[in-house]
Amino acid sequence: MKRTLCILLAATSVLLFAACNNAVTGTKTTPSGMTVKFLTTGKSDCIIIKTGDTVILNDVADEDDYNVISEALNDMGINKIDYFIISHFDNDHIGSAPMILQNYAVSVVYAPDYIENSKEYRSLISALNARTSVEFKKLTEDVTFDIDNKNGSIDIDIPEQKLYADVNDYSLITTVKYGKTSILLTGDAMKDRMNEFFKNSFEKYDLVKLPHHGSCFEKLKLLIARCDAKNYVVCTSDISTVENDLMTAVSGSSGKLYYTYNGVITATSDGNTLTLVQK
Repeated sequence: MKRTLCILLAATSVLLFAACNNAVTGTKTTPSGMTVKFLTTGKSDCIIIKTGDTVILNDVADEDDYNVISEALNDMGINKIDYFIISHFDNDHIGSAPMILQNYAVSVVYAPDYIENSKEYRSLISALNARTSVEFKKLTEDVTFDIDNKNGSIDIDIPEQKLYADVNDYSLITTVKYGKTSILLTGDAMKDRMNEFFKNSFEKYDLVKLPHHGSCFEKLKLLIARCDAKNYVVCTSDISTVENDLMTAVSGSSGKLYYTYNGVITATSDGNTLTLVQK
């Protein structure tokens, strides 16, 4: 009996030590999987990212899209948002922000460091002032944080300049990495901003959310040619906003274009493979 008890105690000690060691060193655990949804909100952006217990919201479309966004969040069992990333302050990216802040527990809001003279921007700031528990950070340096016990990460790249001729160039560009898979979310970044982001190198991506509802320019065509993505998403209301040069560039790269007006696009990753479904 004593011998059996000693063996049990020894085994328990080993398990406790292993658990404590993982907690201290922050080693990875088994991936819980990641889901990314690109909602159907017309010519506007709203992207929901969920992995484990962590939820990231990237842009929230127009004001009249709130019900669509809320329904999607509720269907995913989401009542809190850990990270709310605002790419930039155009109305088709922040329109539903006041209602999101009012109705969901939001921990932190990341946004670019500039001011936009619009009703939607003022409504956003007013909503943030009313929710003092929400941490609002206008970013002055790049931000990276881990998700799902270090199985993935979020990298937010900030604009380098203080002043742009095109307001879309204030966009934060976000890279979502999960295991061996990666997604690029470009906001509405145009020529100057994309030149900044890709001035050093081009990474490989499994999916790229293309900027500004189907616009095309030389740096974007170069990205498509080099990034080796098989999936490209355009957030738009119809095909008329999509430039022919963009369709040609994606077709030439053997990639596939998905348009949000055809239905919600759901990307899932197990850490090794990214799979897309649209319905």
